[in-house]
Amino acid sequence: MQPSDPSTDESQTDESMGIAATPAETTDSMQQAIGGVNSPVPVAPSRPSLAIASLLVVILLAVGAGYHYMSARNDPNKPFTDALSKALSTKNFTQVLSSTDSDTKLTIRYNVQDPKNAAVAVAGKIFVGSNNIFTYDGYGNFQNTYLKFSRYEDPSKTIPSTVLNTWVRVRHDGTDPTSGYSGAIFQNDPTIAFFGDLFFGNFSTHDRQDILHFISQHHVYTATPGTSRKTTLDGESVYVYKVHEDATGIKDLNKHVADLLGMSVEAKAEQSLVTQYAGDAEIYVNTASGEFTGIKTRQSQVAYGDYGTTKVGSPPTGAMTWGAFSKIIDPNTKYLPTD
Repeated sequence: MQPSDPSTDESQTDESMGIAATPAETTDSMQQAIGGVNSPVPVAPSRPSLAIASLLVVILLAVGAGYHYMSARNDPNKPFTDALSKALSTKNFTQVLSSTDSDTKLTIRYNVQDPKNAAVAVAGKIFVGSNNIFTYDGYGNFQNTYLKFSRYEDPSKTIPSTVLNTWVRVRHDGTDPTSGYSGAIFQNDPTIAFFGDLFFGNFSTHDRQDILHFISQHHVYTATPGTSRKTTLDGESVYVYKVHEDATGIKDLNKHVADLLGMSVEAKAEQSLVTQYAGDAEIYVNTASGEFTGIKTRQSQVAYGDYGTTKVGSPPTGAMTWGAFSKIIDPNTKYLPTD
């Protein structure tokens, strides 16, 4: 599924993307409603009077509870804030990404049951103009990353067929000879692919509440008033939210989550690539499941799905080193065969 500009079925009104507060009955209005506790002549109530007063209190409490329930239920932003929370309880899912200039098409499968030991598997194509230069599979966890090319084109040289359909280990035991460059291009590295506009993972209750509080306090997402709506997209009923992503808020959120995961300063620095385009976005929430189904920004369209059923698999075995791969591609490379 690729999010597109849907047609409006129902209009709703926005206020903000924070968790909305609901109005409460004041003590004075409660007192007036149950019959004037400030009466100038105190009179001992009869048993029937007490029964009536008690009944009125029960009715008022029930009405108040119903009012708060309906206010929360009718809050147009509630499905979005609920989806944020649900995303932070996700064990696995699939992301299909295509850039708006059509130079990248990726399907990334995530295992985030333990966010501190996340793993990704990716199948992708990268284009220059209409020319498909890379077709590949990738795998990565926080220690090791791998690539396997079925298509590798370089107009400046002939690429030996021995590098095709063979797994190559890029990062090894946490050391990346490409300094994150490979992961940023191919998204086979969870220290890159894990980050971005929205976060998914099976976070602890404490960390989930911490992230949600950070989002609210830093106004990371702000709704455009009067634009949230319910519509049908690719045969599914969805809520659509037009939001503005605060550039500083998104960047700080990515760093904050990196801190929770215990990632290094170098790893956090790499995330600037995925947050530099923060701005206006459309975000989609499935009305039935309450899960995010997609996001569209000025540089990409992303569809989310296969929650709870995505399989990532195990790391490849028998991979050649990045140094050996680089020597085949370019005999003058600086990488050693043991890299």
